[in-house]
Amino acid sequence: MKMEKIALSGGDKGIKEILLKMKDIVIKSDIDDKDRIVKRYAKSIISKVPITDELGQINAILQWVRENIRYTPDIYQVEEITSPHILLSMFEKGNMGFSSDCDDMALLTASLLRSIGFKTRLEAVAIKHNDRYDHARVSVFSNTYKKWLPLEPTSKSLPIGKGFKSYKNILAVEL
Repeated sequence: MKMEKIALSGGDKGIKEILLKMKDIVIKSDIDDKDRIVKRYAKSIISKVPITDELGQINAILQWVRENIRYTPDIYQVEEITSPHILLSMFEKGNMGFSSDCDDMALLTASLLRSIGFKTRLEAVAIKHNDRYDHARVSVFSNTYKKWLPLEPTSKSLPIGKGFKSYKNILAVEL
């Protein structure tokens, strides 16, 4: 599996379908990742961060995704979702022909964090005033703070724990 193209229901039901499909892709990626590329990258990214520095590890992963994965929109009116291990394999080969929009960047961030023991969830948010979900992000559970911290891989400036404001209730699926 290289990339999923998904036909969806409309409205909030379609968004829930996307979140569940994204969860399936992460779980399948864990199984299909025979050479453990996601785990290898995560370990390399956090290699200089003390094992006890939870926020340092989260920040290292978040910053790596922000600095190395270029935001690229999907094909017009087609929802594309790229498996995290495929995205990293293509990155490693210098071939970034796959989409890497907010959902792909959220999936990759979640997968990298999961691979080193963090509990994550994918979230759909409505960041425009148009009453529809239009953005995906990831949250990570902090054992230090005992709460979910939103992460915005597409934003170079938002720190850990600060997400774009949602004008609708956040839809989330735990991985």
